[in-house]
Amino acid sequence: EVPLPAGLEAIDVELGKGSAAMTISGYRAGWVSHQELRRDRAVIFADRLPEGTHTTTVFVRATTPGDYVMPAASAELMYYPEIYGRTTGGRLVVH
Repeated sequence: EVPLPAGLEAIDVELGKGSAAMTISGYRAGWVSHQELRRDRAVIFADRLPEGTHTTTVFVRATTPGDYVMPAASAELMYYPEIYGRTTGGRLVVH
């Protein structure tokens, strides 16, 4: 799950092309089972996630100037909540 700070909106750059604007790399293509662009976050579901480092890219558009808190992204296993990962949060300035 990738929460979006206020002032940004997720965009689907592939709209009309049959795939969402999010990609996951680091292993191989085809293991993402479902992706959703929501108003306040992007959510990615995978049936299998091999051990290692994975990268998620969500395309966004700045909608409102300001100084925003960038929430941490997280990953977790549905049936094993003790196995999870989290990024650090940050700060985002939109001019």
